[in-house]
Amino acid sequence: MPLSLNQNKTIEKIDRLANPLSKRYGQLLNWQNLPDPFWHYGIGLSDTHIFDTGRGLRQFKKNEAKLSLASTT
Repeated sequence: MPLSLNQNKTIEKIDRLANPLSKRYGQLLNWQNLPDPFWHYGIGLSDTHIFDTGRGLRQFKKNEAKLSLASTT
């Protein structure tokens, strides 16, 4: 089944934002959006952008995310 136009645009945007030389690239990251007490998780694309699988496969800018302990072992 071919990808939809929307899916192709998402893939193209991820490709533009991805930086394989970044320490966060491909790493599991976590962050909080205070005052929300819940932890959120995503996959690092670069030093500034994250791929979030929890909200419709979107990418966004987040500088404050940290490497998850699970990804450092």
